[in-house]
Amino acid sequence: MITSIAIWESNLRAGMAHDRGVHSDSVCRARAADFLRQLVGWLPADLSWDHRHRLQGHGHVCGRELVVIASRDDRHRPLVLMAEDWDAIKVADEVSRRELLEVCAITDHERLEELLCAAA
Repeated sequence: MITSIAIWESNLRAGMAHDRGVHSDSVCRARAADFLRQLVGWLPADLSWDHRHRLQGHGHVCGRELVVIASRDDRHRPLVLMAEDWDAIKVADEVSRRELLEVCAITDHERLEELLCAAA
């Protein structure tokens, strides 16, 4: 009986996650990689995913490191940042973190070019 209840609870949780649009790591990573590909124009050849922070990827574009954060659900979209911005965000307090996320997010190709040219 305990086994049946455990299976039922597991199926219920899986169904609830599906209803919220929650995805597996591989689906999240694929969606984030597609977003990065559209943003950059190609997928960085060295894009790799962190083993500890499974939805955090790193790759280089024009010699600059980008960090991509895959979104777990359909309510959010992937986030792309310059590595140095991500480093600042990680240590910021909650209020500053939210502000930095809005200011530093790379949402389109023009913004990416602007940042890459500024660094050159």
